[in-house]
Amino acid sequence: MKVEKDLFGVDVDYHLQKVDMGYICELTELSIQCIVLYMSYLYEVMKASNMHRSFFFVNPYVTSVKNKPGDDSHEALLARRLEDAKSGELVFAPCNIG
Repeated sequence: MKVEKDLFGVDVDYHLQKVDMGYICELTELSIQCIVLYMSYLYEVMKASNMHRSFFFVNPYVTSVKNKPGDDSHEALLARRLEDAKSGELVFAPCNIG
């Protein structure tokens, strides 16, 4: 599935797997793919109401996935994304702190 570029500032492709459907149906821990799906839906609903310009979305991969050696840190990736935020926008940045 493709996520609209306006949502995270870059093109994002993601794939839901069978295990993701189980997470959704059982209301257990959500995978990042499920969170992206929910965020994409929320963005589309907000866009239809012309509310999407009040919010700034951060891709959950930026804050939750383990980095490989040599990759930018989560902090650097988040800071780079937040540079695009406009004054007055509310930031929606899901993260896994566990």
